[in-house]
Amino acid sequence: MNRFIAVLDKIIQLSLLTFAISSIFSISITQISFGIGSLSWLLKTQLTRTWSEVRGTRVGIAILAFFLTYVISLITAIDLESSVE
Repeated sequence: MNRFIAVLDKIIQLSLLTFAISSIFSISITQISFGIGSLSWLLKTQLTRTWSEVRGTRVGIAILAFFLTYVISLITAIDLESSVE
C-alpha cells in the first residue's frame, strides 16, 4: 500500500511539472496533465483517508472551479464533438 502511495506521489509531481511547462504552449496537454494529476490526487486522498482535511481548502476549491469551468466550456461550445476531443 505504501509503495502505491509513493507511485501516486510521483505521478502527481510529474503531472504538476507537465502542467506548468505545457501551460505556455498547449492547452490540451495542460488539461490532460491536470486530469491525471487530479485523479491521482483524489485517489491518494481516498486511500489515505485524508479527505476531511482537504474539504473546503483552497486546493479543493481550485480543483472544483477548474473542473466546473471545463464542463461549462464543453457544454457551451459551438461544435461539441470537436470540443470533447
